[in-house]
Amino acid sequence: QIALAEQYAKQVTDILGSLNEISQARTEERIAEIEETSAKELEAINASSDLERDKERSRAALAKRTAQAIADEKTKQARQDKALALFEIGINTAQGIISALASKPPNPILAAFIAAAGAIQLAAVAAKPIPKFAQGGLIGGKLHSQGGTMIEAEQGEYMVNRRQTSKHRRELDAMNH
Repeated sequence: QIALAEQYAKQVTDILGSLNEISQARTEERIAEIEETSAKELEAINASSDLERDKERSRAALAKRTAQAIADEKTKQARQDKALALFEIGINTAQGIISALASKPPNPILAAFIAAAGAIQLAAVAAKPIPKFAQGGLIGGKLHSQGGTMIEAEQGEYMVNRRQTSKHRRELDAMNH
């Protein structure tokens, strides 16, 4: 019965892993669709006869919507990845405990060590925050005259002012990919 339970657990884990791989591929497809739609909208904004300041507002709003949509997709996938990792740790821990207790003679000390190691792994994965996706991109928020926008940066990153960002947006986006 233990071997059968382990077999079922492995099959369930394999199925969930395969479903997660499909989900990851679909996430990448959705991100590509978002970027494609955004590029088309940007072309339409640039080709419009609106005043340049109105175009800039439209570009900023588009960039913000695009960045948020991409971040939402990546966050959703990261949550699924985390849930799968927690499930796999739980299954593996349970299998280890059952095997230790089913051995001849039963080994409760080994089972306790396996349970503790599994609990530590679960806690580590559960405590790990969802990534912030430091892939670069347009910063939303307030102008300097309005108090600015707090950002988190790391050594080696570079800030480009708003005017030059607007002027060279396509190139900046290309550098971040």
